[in-house]
Amino acid sequence: MITQGSPYELTAWVLTIVGRIYGIPVLLWTHGLQGEESRIKWVVRAWLFRLSRGLLLYGDHAKHLLIAKGFAADRLHVIYNSLDDCEQAAVSEQIAPEDCEAFRRSLGIGAQERLICFTGRLQPVKRLPWLLHALHLVAKQGRNVHLVFVGDGSERPVLESLAEELELTKLVHVLGASYDESRLGLVLSSSDLAVVPSGAGLSVMHALGYGTPVLIHDKVEEHFPEWEAVKEGETGWFYRYDDLSDCAEKIVDALFPIPLKSAMTGACRSVINSRYNTTTHANLFINAIAKHCALATLAAKDQRHLMVCFRANRSSTRLRRGDE
Repeated sequence: MITQGSPYELTAWVLTIVGRIYGIPVLLWTHGLQGEESRIKWVVRAWLFRLSRGLLLYGDHAKHLLIAKGFAADRLHVIYNSLDDCEQAAVSEQIAPEDCEAFRRSLGIGAQERLICFTGRLQPVKRLPWLLHALHLVAKQGRNVHLVFVGDGSERPVLESLAEELELTKLVHVLGASYDESRLGLVLSSSDLAVVPSGAGLSVMHALGYGTPVLIHDKVEEHFPEWEAVKEGETGWFYRYDDLSDCAEKIVDALFPIPLKSAMTGACRSVINSRYNTTTHANLFINAIAKHCALATLAAKDQRHLMVCFRANRSSTRLRRGDE
């Protein structure tokens, strides 16, 4: 049995306790740990985790942290995460270089100018104004870098107002929400770099699936587990947390004198094809389930065997007593 592994979910507590009573393996699908927690939070989380037969984790970082907390490695199964990689591959095949050039021209992007993007909900947790301030520093260096936002949310008016205040209106393009994979694929394929100022998660995998490297900050506990797909200098970069100048510098280094994307596209797609895809995701799920079901079956057989031995021993004892 699999359930969400949040200590705030009553269902998780009920199922793990019932599983313990009836010998049913219950696996928790959870982020595990991303960083240090308060003692009380960790104690509660650890109780729930230990009630389960095993944990299904989104990343290796969480596994390492839990092992350091005393959890046995054989109870921790990293299954990663996935988007619809088959759909992404099909869309990618249909996007020609001319389509990307046409999209960039539609935004007024010149041949010597660059394009970065953000896809996702426009929410405060993403710290999107930070990205505009970084872009402003880049523009002050005389570099024309356009920024596309694909998404909607409470931060949209804030971003539009800030773009005007920083005199970036010609460089910032807020396209609104889109759930059309063909459209999203075109934006990501046309971009030289994807930037997620905070809370990086599935948006990382989305960009990498189209061969576009990603820039995020290095305080990993503020991201979701998918940040692990970013490998420094291979599939993207990390800038120093809360260091605006470093963020701007990393953007410039990734885009000038020529975008580094072309040299990184293969690695970006490779990390998706080797780990963050539906086939791998499903197989790792199945392997974890099969392991614990097999262990449960063996445990049940061992228990029956012990009961038989116990009964045989009791019968033998009664016979000896009768002889006496």
